Amino acid sequence: MSEEKTHNEKPVTYVEVIGDTVYGKHLITTITISVSFSLIGFFIGKQIFPSIAPAEMVQSYSLLLGIAGSLIALILNTLRQMLSYQGFACIL
Repeated sequence: MSEEKTHNEKPVTYVEVIGDTVYGKHLITTITISVSFSLIGFFIGKQIFPSIAPAEMVQSYSLLLGIAGSLIALILNTLRQMLSYQGFACIL
């Protein structure tokens, strides 16, 4: 971990992950959003697919919906980071 001072003199902590240096707060937020959307998609699939899909396919379709949740989280996190780097107030 390394620390740098910003223009406001608040220390910013960076973490190295797989050879990339990232802001720790953003990393935790991104992981939380991604895991949440994936699990929400999976559990929604477990609720809706038994009534519309064959029993042996419910687990597979639920996993696909969880992956779709991951993709939605990817887009959301990307937009959130783009807005924060451009200096906009991040409401996402």
